[in-house]
Amino acid sequence: MSSRAGVLLVVAGCRIGFDPIAVDIDAPSVTCPSSYTVMLGSSSSSYRVSSEDKLLTAHHAACTSDAPSGTHLVFIDDVMEQADLYAVLRTVPRVNGDRFYVGVVQPPGEADLASAWVSFAGDPVAPDLWRRDEPNDLDLIEDGGEQLAVVDVSFAESGQLVDVSGNASYGAICECDGLLVDPAVVADLP
Repeated sequence: MSSRAGVLLVVAGCRIGFDPIAVDIDAPSVTCPSSYTVMLGSSSSSYRVSSEDKLLTAHHAACTSDAPSGTHLVFIDDVMEQADLYAVLRTVPRVNGDRFYVGVVQPPGEADLASAWVSFAGDPVAPDLWRRDEPNDLDLIEDGGEQLAVVDVSFAESGQLVDVSGNASYGAICECDGLLVDPAVVADLP
């Protein structure tokens, strides 16, 4: 639910009017840990980037333990947030590569390469967030080979998503926004 309110300020006999602003009163409220220092113009979330190479499950555990009431691997909402994250990631010193895990998974048993990709919150992933020809399961056959996603900053396509197996160690992007991870979605992480 949004609420719009106008403000009229009277200072020393002068009337100053402010336009109404939209306020999302249903947005979750969370106090983010001090390590979440990255802010983007396209999002009200705070972020923490880890360039430490770890498996997805280790990054997932680290992100969710930062503040159990609303920190997690990033859920990229739209291309604006994606482009802003890409700009930040291009400046991060990287230990061993150009890939960063995000909170995106294709649940086991899907019959199609591009079907049912969801954020760890259970929301569908927009098709325009993927790099051209992705997701592709590496061999273009849906065999469960690549069920996770990363942002790969070595590509010039604004940090678009690439599907990966989860058997390799990469960096990660954690997000603080008060949203919770859906336990059913992350129950079968590789």
